[in-house]
Amino acid sequence: MISGCARWPVPGSGPNTRCTGRGADGGSSWRQGGTGSAAVIVVRGDRHALEARHGRVLLGIGPYDVDSPAVRFAFREAAARDAELDVVCTWRRSPHEPVDHMVLPGDATRDHEEQAKTLLGKAVDTAAREHPQVRLRRTTLEGNARKVLTERSAAADLLIVGARRPGGPIGMELGRVAHRALHHALCPVAVVPQHHGALAQAAP
Repeated sequence: MISGCARWPVPGSGPNTRCTGRGADGGSSWRQGGTGSAAVIVVRGDRHALEARHGRVLLGIGPYDVDSPAVRFAFREAAARDAELDVVCTWRRSPHEPVDHMVLPGDATRDHEEQAKTLLGKAVDTAAREHPQVRLRRTTLEGNARKVLTERSAAADLLIVGARRPGGPIGMELGRVAHRALHHALCPVAVVPQHHGALAQAAP
């Protein structure tokens, strides 16, 4: 359950949707429009999620999430809640790639799966060593990240995604995954900003 943070109505959302700010360093803070380092949390979902009955925090991993603020925030949340951390990295086949045989999958599928596993490992290994008490589930799936995370959010107490934060006074720039999560997730959503410079350094 999210506590100790002020809440505001989210324009254009339902009456049960609220927004709260929690500092990326674990403290409570809020900057209007998401211009600071705070994680913006939209409180939504059913009673089980709002009362943290699932015992699971869900984290979506992308190519820029190697030891990112979103990853560190997710581990702290899971530790504080004594919850399992389900880290999900999706992959998709290019439309121009040949389809593997249904019975005998070929190299293309294995390559994609291995790349996703490698990315996931790089993203969480440092935080996992710092938080050995967190029960960690590493999940790689073929599919659309927006759809996969929305579906898995039904069994989570909190979904965490990252968002690009450019320099200057402009707030966070929501990608398609974060935008979908904020509008369709079945549990509260935390969007954690990551500065543009950090994104460039984390790029594979």
